[in-house]
Order: sequence, then structure tokens, then C-alpha cells
Amino acid sequence: KDAMFKFYITANLKVRAKRRFDEFKKLKKKISYSEVLKSLRKRDYFDKNRKYSPLKKTKDSILINTSKLSKKACFLKIKKIMDSKLKY
Repeated sequence: KDAMFKFYITANLKVRAKRRFDEFKKLKKKISYSEVLKSLRKRDYFDKNRKYSPLKKTKDSILINTSKLSKKACFLKIKKIMDSKLKY
């Protein structure tokens, strides 16, 4: 709650499903894209609607949408925000 930096990192559901599906393919897991999509949709619903600590963006957090960002681009974006606040 008192963290210097708070980030809410998200991505479009279909982008997240594609990324997860690709991870499963690399691991040679037998699962379809539609199953992954359905699973993520269900998990999102439960995460956002649970009674205790529901997943939601707080007023003081910075939204980072990674739908169109690579891992490196996301890291660099966060680093830039942190560096600017720390005056590096």
C-alpha cells in the first residue's frame, strides 16, 4: 500500500490467451487456443469479483497495457517511468 511505485499491468484478453497458448505449445502441452481463452476469461472474472482483494487498478497505480509491447519494451517503459521519478 505504501510502495513508491505501483503498476497495474494488463493486456487484451485475446493477446494474453495467444501468449499463454504459445507458451503451452513450447511445452508441448495439448490444449487448444479456445480452451486457453475460456480459462483466462473465467480466471479474470473470479479475480475481479472475489470478496477479498479483488483485482482492480487503484487510483495511485500506473496503468501499463502490454497488448502491443514485447517483454523488453514493457521493461523499458516501466524503467523510464521509475527513472523519471527518481531523477536518474
